[in-house]
Amino acid sequence: MTEDLDRARDREAALREMLDVISRSRDDEAPVFDVILRNAAQLCKAPIARLWLVGTAGTQYVQAASYGESLPSLQNGETWPMDPRGAVTRSIRGARSFHTHDVADTDGYRRGDTDLVRMVDDEGLRTELSVPLMRDGVGFGAVILNRRAVDPFDDADIALVETFATQAVIAIENVRQFRELPTRLAREAATREILEVISQSHDDDRPVFDAILRRAAHLCNAHAAALALGKAGDRQQRLVATYGVDPATVAVYDRGEVSMDPDISQAAQAILTGKVIDVDDMMKTEGYRRGVGHFVSVVRDSGIRSQMFAPLITAAGGIGCFIIFRKEVRPFTADEIGLAETFPAPGRHRHRECPPVPRVADAAGA
Repeated sequence: MTEDLDRARDREAALREMLDVISRSRDDEAPVFDVILRNAAQLCKAPIARLWLVGTAGTQYVQAASYGESLPSLQNGETWPMDPRGAVTRSIRGARSFHTHDVADTDGYRRGDTDLVRMVDDEGLRTELSVPLMRDGVGFGAVILNRRAVDPFDDADIALVETFATQAVIAIENVRQFRELPTRLAREAATREILEVISQSHDDDRPVFDAILRRAAHLCNAHAAALALGKAGDRQQRLVATYGVDPATVAVYDRGEVSMDPDISQAAQAILTGKVIDVDDMMKTEGYRRGVGHFVSVVRDSGIRSQMFAPLITAAGGIGCFIIFRKEVRPFTADEIGLAETFPAPGRHRHRECPPVPRVADAAGA
């Protein structure tokens, strides 16, 4: 009885600490993640706790936070593809907690799934609990606890982590709402600037492109941006304006290595579908794994890891793509993707067909 009372008091204290941190962390969810994982690990006697978020494309995870013993293959900021057969994916998509008593006693481990074999044989993890983060009934992440022995979590542990997961969602929503107003104001300011440039550039699109690229890079927290042109029926894309782009990346376009084939180019996919495409990590793409030339070159020669592609659309269809580059693995947020979607809009009415190709600017940008 005394042990149960002590356990209840510890859990109440953890919830009070969490609520206090949430109230003080209006613009940053990281402190909330840290206190959630620390308390979950300690109270549930799990040596390892992690928080994963689904990337905006819905095909990858990113590890947003961790607590406890370090795992060489599971570092914060790393991304992995979502495996529909995996426990975490099933937990998120099924909107329910998923408890694996022994990872070594699963069909995935027996059939040799790489991640599960590594998890057991290299990392020594056996029991796993995955609790989804839910927004409007849809999973967008998970709190994951691991034990190195076959030692299932009890019902009280699972209920506690589910409560903690709810608090994590509250923290994420609070931060999103806090950032929403300045993001909207920044978007409006960017649009006003671009419209002003358009009004002063009746015969030359280049100042418009330069204004868009500069604003896009700044507001999306990226080091560089570019405009590539191409439309249905073209064989290659052409780079026509840049801001902060490395010479090695410019050279890839100059050599005609970036195809308009949507099977081997995300920019081509964006142009032909009219939808923004974001890539959490270029090294995790099929094109990079297959050794497609421009995929390998932008990673190896320019160090580019995360990218976003916002199509430039006219009444006749896609004619190009604004590309935003990051040299670290840092997936773009929903707000940043929303910003990128607005940048092509002000100039769309100016182009009835693909504009003539101007001379490519100095790769250092203007």
